[in-house]
This record gives sequence, structure tokens and C-alpha cells, in this order.
Amino acid sequence: MLQSLPVKDPDQLVVISSYDPGENNVVDTFSYPTYQDLRDRNEVFSGVLARSGAQMNVSYEGRSDRIRGELVSGNYFEVLGVRPWLGRLFTENDDRTPGDHPVAVLSYSFWERRFGKDLEIVGKTILVNEYPLTVIGVTPPG
Repeated sequence: MLQSLPVKDPDQLVVISSYDPGENNVVDTFSYPTYQDLRDRNEVFSGVLARSGAQMNVSYEGRSDRIRGELVSGNYFEVLGVRPWLGRLFTENDDRTPGDHPVAVLSYSFWERRFGKDLEIVGKTILVNEYPLTVIGVTPPG
């Protein structure tokens, strides 16, 4: 019923959260500056990454798809030990200046379903919520 994530050392992953006494609940969302502080001051974990799910409208060649995507930090794939299936994945250099590297990585399943495994997709521009992003890579299956 429960499956491990298809990443390096899935049993070592933890979610950092805090308790909000005012709301009497656990909060697992942080501002980006808080994430940066946790990442930069980290002395316990092998890496700290950020991710947030989001509804997205992806347009390419006149066709749009409403999908559930992820907004992730530049070190996301490195910390998880994921290697690209095609092209490259995000790096910390993609994070240095907000908006400086408008790039996207496609999941294998979305690439297969929406782009028919087009090997030429790397380097092409897609619109995500009407914002142009260059596809730099595709993740492995799973």
C-alpha cells in the first residue's frame, strides 16, 4: 500500500514542519527566505530542499493542459539523487536570481502523454500560466 519514493535513500527523507499554537496545528509550509535560512544553516541533514504543489496551465503549439505541477528549489533533484532521463535537471545556479533562469523540467509521464516522447522538446519554449519557460530536461520514469 505504501511505496517508497523512487529516489536515492527514500528512508532518510524527512519533512520539516512547525507547530502553530494559534491555529493549533502543524504547518509544513515556509516562506522562501525561511527555506534559504534552513538550507544555509543546516548542520544535520545531507540537504534541504523546497517544493510546493500548484495548479498550472501548460500551453504548447496552441494546446493547453491543466495540470498539477511542482515549484521546486534548484537543489531539488540533487538532494533527492535523481538524474535526468533527457537533458538536464535544475541546479542551484537556476536559483541564484529570481526569474533569471525561466526553465522547466517535465515529468516522464507528462512528457510521454503530452509531448509523445519528443526527444527534441529540450530547448523548446512552453507557456506555464502564460509565462514562457524553456524546457531543459525530463525526469526518469516514476
